[in-house]
Amino acid sequence: MDQNVEKNENYLKTGMFYLGFTDNLYGALENNIRERKADFSLDETRMFNNKEFDYKLNFRLKDPGGRYPYSLESYNVAFKDDPSHKTLVPLSNNRGITAKESANLLMGLAVGKTTKRANVESMTWTELDFDKKDPNGNLVMNNYGENYGFDMEMALKELEKITPDQQGFSQNDITNLKKGNLPDIVVMVKGKQQSGFLVANPKERAIEVFNDKGELLIKQAGLSEQRQDRVEQQARQPLKQAFVMNKLLEKTPRKPVPSLVIEGGETQKKGRKR
Repeated sequence: MDQNVEKNENYLKTGMFYLGFTDNLYGALENNIRERKADFSLDETRMFNNKEFDYKLNFRLKDPGGRYPYSLESYNVAFKDDPSHKTLVPLSNNRGITAKESANLLMGLAVGKTTKRANVESMTWTELDFDKKDPNGNLVMNNYGENYGFDMEMALKELEKITPDQQGFSQNDITNLKKGNLPDIVVMVKGKQQSGFLVANPKERAIEVFNDKGELLIKQAGLSEQRQDRVEQQARQPLKQAFVMNKLLEKTPRKPVPSLVIEGGETQKKGRKR
């Protein structure tokens, strides 16, 4: 077998692994590459947040004579029980938003990814616009770079002041927040402790705390210093469905969520720093 073909297959398999796809696709990947198909797609269904999602990975013969002839260009993701609720996730150099993170996007949560160019790191937050679709019916992604002025760390530092121990957030909390997962938090509200979940709202440059009933407890601004004197608060699309926790799923059938749904199944129970 051509060494470049084998290297290309291993390169793609590594990318698929880190994007959260399974080795069930490897056999079909190898067959398509060895048949020298110009373009092909592979399908997989994954379960996240107690819901099934259909994925279609899109491969392209981009550089026939190069070291890595084939590339993984993008993937489509949709609710299995509602294929019209979908989006297209672009990839670059085998990297990008993971399968789990794209499921969170479809459920109305934001995802933050760090990129590095010329040894300089920058953060970009992504969320879906549920009122806008591209010509293929995919929900459009809105991206918020650092110049937009959302400072997650600033908002979290302010929230630390109203936690019972005031010791800050663990790295696991921060990582989960960026992935669109739901870190637990306990805050003091009107002198009483209340449990909730952290949710990033990059469009409004804020971190929000909701309880398990979907009620907003706190909205903490995270506007970077260079933007504070120039940015006005933007109106957020109202929530059209409250949080859906695991304990309520049997009573409340899920509908496609135009703004925000929070599932308890993937919530990470992370301890506070002591």
